[in-house]
Amino acid sequence: MDQKLKRRWVKALLSGEYEQGRDRLLQDGKYCCIGVFHRIHTGRDPDILWDGSSDDIAVQTALKDGGLTNEGITAIADINDAGVPFDMIAGLIDEAL
Repeated sequence: MDQKLKRRWVKALLSGEYEQGRDRLLQDGKYCCIGVFHRIHTGRDPDILWDGSSDDIAVQTALKDGGLTNEGITAIADINDAGVPFDMIAGLIDEAL
């Protein structure tokens, strides 16, 4: 993963700017950590309620272009959906990617 992009993602997760949600990239103003990644990588909010199981090519392309693998996306999304807060997710991302 591009280290500059990773730093921006970690900073965004720690910023308090994004309210954490579960199960969707963005729903009702709440972001999954992957939704935050999409936002900082593309400069726009995800425009669909992607749950990781769809075949939306635009979302998958943005995530993979940002350096995330399918396994990485799934693992990080699962941690988010289990209720792990953004600050802890940011630490995991910083250490593991």
